[in-house]
Amino acid sequence: MKEIVKIGVLAILFIGCGGGSSSPSKGVLSDGNPLNRVAGGFIDSQNYRIVTTPADGLSSMMCQGGKGMLLIKNSIVTGMMMAGLSRPCVVFGTYVPETGKMTGGFKEMEQMVGNYSGLMNIDGGKGTWSDDFGCHGTWEALKD
Repeated sequence: MKEIVKIGVLAILFIGCGGGSSSPSKGVLSDGNPLNRVAGGFIDSQNYRIVTTPADGLSSMMCQGGKGMLLIKNSIVTGMMMAGLSRPCVVFGTYVPETGKMTGGFKEMEQMVGNYSGLMNIDGGKGTWSDDFGCHGTWEALKD
């Protein structure tokens, strides 16, 4: 049964706003980091802080990281993000509790400008993003 995760205020901040599946488990890997837990599980109405980082060598005025907030609810992902001097972006997507996979995109002023994917669990998640401006990098979400 797919649950849609809503990213209320997904604060993945990219420049100009552009800017693997596993079995569900509750175990923690050997390093003890809760973000390294196997992804998946039902997430309902949970807020997360998001931090995005451009790939090595891309940090510049065109490719900046950012911060923000996100809400996951009922497997629908929606939210907002900001980076540098860019305009706010709307974030949208879906979350699949059985696998922990989260995918979606982001828009600036109703125009699609990028996408993201990654794995989530109740504690947070990690993944990658790319935009239409040639920037890409990683994102990390932590339970708020």
